[in-house]
Amino acid sequence: MKNIFIICFLFISFSVFSQKYPRIEKDSSGNQVVIMTVEQVQKIDNDLEILSLLEEAIIDCENLNNSYIKVIDEQKKTIANLEVSKDLLNEQLLDKDKSIENLKQRLNNAISLSDECEKQKTELNNKVDVLQKEVKHLRIRRNVGYGAGILGVIGVILTLIIK
Repeated sequence: MKNIFIICFLFISFSVFSQKYPRIEKDSSGNQVVIMTVEQVQKIDNDLEILSLLEEAIIDCENLNNSYIKVIDEQKKTIANLEVSKDLLNEQLLDKDKSIENLKQRLNNAISLSDECEKQKTELNNKVDVLQKEVKHLRIRRNVGYGAGILGVIGVILTLIIK
């Protein structure tokens, strides 16, 4: 009896180990269930842990914004350790671009103002020339008027003296 029990146990154990796992079966309520060996479940658990660790490492790599610069002199003494933030550099780059655009706009405004000033200066010079000609003409008329007046007075005085 003992031998039969051992033979049955061996037969059952061989039949159990010879089955293919994982496999899908239905339980008593009709739901599909995956049946696996303990080794397969442990392997899946380990794989999931490795996957979560890799995902964390990828997230940490994506969030890496800082780079470190170490300056060393000839005697291998550290002169300076610099921490440079990628985001800070990007902000400075954008600020530089905005400053350049602002300066270009200011330069264009200054050029247009300079052109406008030149036009106004030319117009003013033309008006000054016209006014100077007019003043010259008025001075000539004034001097002629003075001369005529003086000659008239002298003529009147001479006519009064000669009579």
